[in-house]
Amino acid sequence: MMRADLGVWSPTLKGAYVQVNANNIGDREYISGCYGTGNCYWGAERSVIATVGYDF
Repeated sequence: MMRADLGVWSPTLKGAYVQVNANNIGDREYISGCYGTGNCYWGAERSVIATVGYDF
């Protein structure tokens, strides 16, 4: 997770932020879990999510 406070650049943006989350950056295949015998599941693929928000 990387988060930037936009109020640092402009006082009018105080409370606003931009955040980026990334999972499985290397896009590797892996087993996320096994339940019982032979019931194994692959993990999630690479994902990147950006969020713009405001803290009141």
